[in-house]
Amino acid sequence: MKTVFTMAIALCMGFSVAAQQTPSNRVATSVKGGFGIKGGLNVAGTKSGGFGTNTNSIAFKDPSMKIGYHVGAFYTIPVSGIFSLQPEVLFSTEGSWQDAVENGTSFNANKLDMNYIQIPVLLKFSAASGFYGELGPQLGFITKTELTTSRLNLQGSATSLDDFTASTAWAGVAGIGYSFKSGLGFGARYVMGLTNPWENTMAMDVDLSTRTFAFSMHYRF
Repeated sequence: MKTVFTMAIALCMGFSVAAQQTPSNRVATSVKGGFGIKGGLNVAGTKSGGFGTNTNSIAFKDPSMKIGYHVGAFYTIPVSGIFSLQPEVLFSTEGSWQDAVENGTSFNANKLDMNYIQIPVLLKFSAASGFYGELGPQLGFITKTELTTSRLNLQGSATSLDDFTASTAWAGVAGIGYSFKSGLGFGARYVMGLTNPWENTMAMDVDLSTRTFAFSMHYRF
């Protein structure tokens, strides 16, 4: 995943050069300060840490991506020229799916639901054209962790894992986007988990690493 962040930094540097080469009377719309709202789609997953034990009849696969959403607000603070800071507060639904094969038939065995209050604080690099890049840390407060398990042709049962998860999780964020002069815009970002939600919990021996691709639309007032 280092490649993702390297590409994001390169894009940000490119935006910076482009903005510096534009006439001084053109101001990048994404540098304007103020409140805004945003929301969109999450494609979330876990790199490892599946739930399930293989038996003679059941073989569990690696976790796969799960669709979720995010919604919240942000505030853009101009710093200097093309640079700005943007703290956000988002409600985000994430997690993963895990399939299994029972007697030669594949089925959805486990669904991990993880809800967060996410607080990213991003440094933005904005071009006069409206394109921007963003990079920074994110602190997440885990509000719900639930595992739904099932067997082939049987309805799943949900189990809360709140007692086994940490209360917070750190992540790194890298993204790009575009803002129109009207205040409307869209963006895409990659969120890489930096901490294991179960790393300090003796009761849950699962090496979990989260990752999320977030696609959003925003409006700055």
